[in-house]
Amino acid sequence: MEKIRRAVKFSAIDQEVELGSDVELSSTSRALFLEKVRLANTACQAGEFESAVRLYSEAISLDPANHVLFSNRSAARVKLGQLQAAHQDGLKAAELSPHWSKAPQLEQPAGHAMGRTPAAAARASAQGCGA
Repeated sequence: MEKIRRAVKFSAIDQEVELGSDVELSSTSRALFLEKVRLANTACQAGEFESAVRLYSEAISLDPANHVLFSNRSAARVKLGQLQAAHQDGLKAAELSPHWSKAPQLEQPAGHAMGRTPAAAARASAQGCGA
């Protein structure tokens, strides 16, 4: 088992995803993690949000401290109208990485959409996965 703290860049979405603080994964588990993230990002970009949520959840089970995955799953959940779950994911991402540049904005899309106004729903829907 190797301790991994390395950024992996996915050129398709220009989004950095790194394993959380001192996550211990075998090389097989690391490869599985990277494949889940790649498939989730691809599904999100293709509008397959249910698959994206499932795949992000599977990646989160391998690295439960990964703020980027919670953020991306939040965006997919907004697209599915799962606003409460999206809001919780946004809060979790901000909690995990409060100094991340996107942290102050993570809870906003779902929170605005839960206001049920057409403008709020449009703002939430405009948010994308892998952002």
